[in-house]
Amino acid sequence: MKVFERLDATLKLPQEEAMLVESVRQLAREKIAPRAGHYDRSGEFPHANVEAINELFAPTFFSHAWGPMYGPGLEGVQKLISFSEKAFSNVQTEVIDVIAEDDRAATFFTYYAEHTGDMFGVPPTGKSFKEPIVHILRFEDSKVVEHWLVENELGMLRQLGLWPESLSYAPSTEDGKL
Repeated sequence: MKVFERLDATLKLPQEEAMLVESVRQLAREKIAPRAGHYDRSGEFPHANVEAINELFAPTFFSHAWGPMYGPGLEGVQKLISFSEKAFSNVQTEVIDVIAEDDRAATFFTYYAEHTGDMFGVPPTGKSFKEPIVHILRFEDSKVVEHWLVENELGMLRQLGLWPESLSYAPSTEDGKL
C-alpha cells in the first residue's frame, strides 16, 4: 500500500489538513515523481535540476540543521546541492518511509554515495558509504519553509576511514567510577 493510501485509510483529517495533504500529494505526483522515475532508471542524482528548488522551497526557507554553513533561503539549498555534487558521486537514495501530518512531512531514507571530492577540506577517499537520514519538512502554500535533519555522520566518517571504529574510553574520575 502506498504512503498516501495508508494516510487516507487511517486518518480522518479536518478539511484544512486534508487540503494540505492533497497539495503535498499533487506536488509529489506532478513535480517529484516524474523526475524521480528518471533518476531511478538512470542512477543519476538530480544536481543539475536547480529550477526544481524554486518550485519546492520557499524563498524564506530555513534549515535548523545547516545553520550558517550553507545559509538560509534558496541560495542555501543550492549551496548544499553544489557541495554534495562536488564531494560525492554515484549517489542513490532508498526511501524507507514518508509520514505526513498537518503542515509537516518526514522522510526516512538511506543515502548511498562514494566520496570522490573535497569534503570540508578532507580529500577524497574513494570509499563508498551508506547513511540513514531523516528529514522533517514544514510546508506553507505547498512549499518547504523549514527543515530539520537527523543523520549518522559519525557512521559515515567511520565507513570512509576518517574516524576510528572504536576509541578507548578512560573514565575521568580517580576511582574509575562514573
